[in-house]
Amino acid sequence: MASNYNDDEPVTVESGDLGSGKIAVEIFNKADAALEKTDYRLVVELMGSGTGDQRCGVDIVAVLDVSYSMWGKRLEKLKTSMNFLVKKLSPIDRLSVITFSWKAVRLCPLIAMHKNGQAKIEMLINKLEVDSYTNITRGLTEALSVLTQRRQQEGRTSAIMLMADGELTDGFDHPSTVDVSGVPVYTFGLSRDHDSQLLQDIASRSDKGTYSIADVKGSSLNIAFSSCLAGLLSVVVQDLELTITQNESEIQEVHAGSYNQARVNDSVTISFGDLYNREKRSTTVFLSLPPVEERMAMDILKLAFSYRPSGGGALIKSAPITATMTRTSSPVTVDPVEVSSEIARGDIAAAMQMARNQADANDFNGAKKTLENVRKSLDNVNRVADTLIKTLKYEVQEFSRLLMDPKCYLREGRAFALSSELSHNLQRFAARGDASQLFALAIPLVALFANQAIEFEQSTSIKISNKMVRTLTNYDDEPVPVPSAPPKGVGLGQGKIVQNIFNKADASLEKTDYRLVVELMVLDKEEQRCGVDIVVVLDLGGFIHGKKLKKLKTWTNFFVKKLSPIDRLSIVTSHSQRMREGCAH
Repeated sequence: MASNYNDDEPVTVESGDLGSGKIAVEIFNKADAALEKTDYRLVVELMGSGTGDQRCGVDIVAVLDVSYSMWGKRLEKLKTSMNFLVKKLSPIDRLSVITFSWKAVRLCPLIAMHKNGQAKIEMLINKLEVDSYTNITRGLTEALSVLTQRRQQEGRTSAIMLMADGELTDGFDHPSTVDVSGVPVYTFGLSRDHDSQLLQDIASRSDKGTYSIADVKGSSLNIAFSSCLAGLLSVVVQDLELTITQNESEIQEVHAGSYNQARVNDSVTISFGDLYNREKRSTTVFLSLPPVEERMAMDILKLAFSYRPSGGGALIKSAPITATMTRTSSPVTVDPVEVSSEIARGDIAAAMQMARNQADANDFNGAKKTLENVRKSLDNVNRVADTLIKTLKYEVQEFSRLLMDPKCYLREGRAFALSSELSHNLQRFAARGDASQLFALAIPLVALFANQAIEFEQSTSIKISNKMVRTLTNYDDEPVPVPSAPPKGVGLGQGKIVQNIFNKADASLEKTDYRLVVELMVLDKEEQRCGVDIVVVLDLGGFIHGKKLKKLKTWTNFFVKKLSPIDRLSIVTSHSQRMREGCAH
């Protein structure tokens, strides 16, 4: 870890509408219930809203995989996506870039994204080259150092965006040793070879980060990056908490995804943290209503919430809000569509997790049956909730498709399920599968940024270099003297050709097919030859280590010992130093 990263560029925050974020609250519940003891459920929905164009600045640390497997198109996609991200940031935002392979390198401190800052970052991005091995732990540790040691922290949103395309190389510390609980880490898996469980684990252990899949049909790294950025640039409230207190009822369960719940006496408090503009948090409350003897109105719950407007400021507390309904001998109302669709969403998330566990245990038939049963349950949900139901049906259908073949599940299905589970637990959009089918959980700005990212990717004229080996201006070959007359015992130029023809001795009189073989053999009685110049190209990338590297060294040493003084050898390697090694014999 770096000893001192307090070199972040200061940003001047102008006065304006900062801190204008607000919360809108709605309660969805049946208007009546029976007189006898009965189960009852309702949904509390909180939505963030901003009343101005101003926002707090965001500090982003991009942690980028430049291991050997990123060579070629993957590195090109990464550069394009990062250049789009840079262009969407404003002078109040700051960006630091860290690359990791066998080690982590901080390319720059947190730089304000004015024109000069953007130009500097773009130059660094376009010069990226691949290296060896995959050490995610080093990259995460460096990123945490940048954020925890920055001088300017108050009133700013911060995040780590971690992109990786492969599995962790053996021998390095595991990322689980890094405590990321104090900052959101948004992870992005590029390629079908990435470790989906590892990236989902990092995101879920962080402060409400998501895990996106970046290179499947209907999505891309650019869409994944831009969707994440859309949220980070629209945070309107922070430290959001909702407290639910029972009143003439008994709270049985509270479903709010993976958000932390604290129960004290008759109250449950859920900590949601940051909320984007137009982003929603739904909490499903399951109650038990006591029996009553006659028709009456009841106050069944009291609600209160608190938050801080983005950019800092004092804690704002809401006035108490009461949820009411009527007890009657002949109830006629049914659950509102918001309640039934929210419960369906929770059922889908649980079913996908169960199906993933079954598939991990090689019970693919059981996994398919689990998904088929939950898919049928969606037909009973009120069609008014069309957008959400379409998203849920797509997720079930897509996961079912990826379960058809065990190999397909390992390549794509497991990652899809893990991304969906965390997305539903947080009620926050994460790119996976066809992005156009998943916008039910996305804020409006996500769709806008995604479309802009696609246009940028199609029209970009960024020239990207993928050079693996550093070009040297001087490739000096060692001269080998050739004698004008062969020394004693040397018969250079005395090679001869021996010819043999193999064929049948006769054939019939009529027209007929015939075949023979001509064999040429080189013969040199004194076994002399001319010198040979050989260039050996050795891959020393991230997958060449341990026994593979040992075998490569053994083979190369044997090869060298078989050459003679009249031969010359040059060795070119592609590894972390990108250098050409030359030698002659």
